[in-house]
Amino acid sequence: MLDPKEINRLLLRIAKEDEKALEELYDKTYGLMVSIAVKELKEKSCANDVVSEAYVKIYQKIKQFDGKRNGIDWIYQIVKNQARDYNRWYIKQTEEYDDTSYVIKTNVSVEQRKNLGVALRILTEEEYRIVYLRMWERWTLKDIAREYKYSISMAYRIYDNALRKMREFLE
Repeated sequence: MLDPKEINRLLLRIAKEDEKALEELYDKTYGLMVSIAVKELKEKSCANDVVSEAYVKIYQKIKQFDGKRNGIDWIYQIVKNQARDYNRWYIKQTEEYDDTSYVIKTNVSVEQRKNLGVALRILTEEEYRIVYLRMWERWTLKDIAREYKYSISMAYRIYDNALRKMREFLE
């Protein structure tokens, strides 16, 4: 059983940029959060990815956490919202699937694809590797961290920095 006070302490430590706290939070809450994601998702096999993305959101939104709230409920809501977002994306993808040509319709122009290719080239080798594994191979941040012997928060920071660089380049 999760101790709400302990979870709140971990969240407050994460807000102070304590990397070990994020890993502890992940270890203590991951199983419960996966079970929550499985209940919410239409495509159950994506629960691990959804939960990994939820931990990224937790890290991004940690400054918004009010230490007086129940941290377990706060995390639960983030996972639930992430699962709902994924469901909307999944439904849109399956609706756009054209059974006659076996291709997914996309609104991305040829020029936008070229720009994306150029944006990928501005990344360091490390950033590119993490973006590639995350986006195209669908690895979780936990798997990437384990493979390259990073902390989960370090893998997230590299990934987030790479996306930010690409976004700025494309704008």
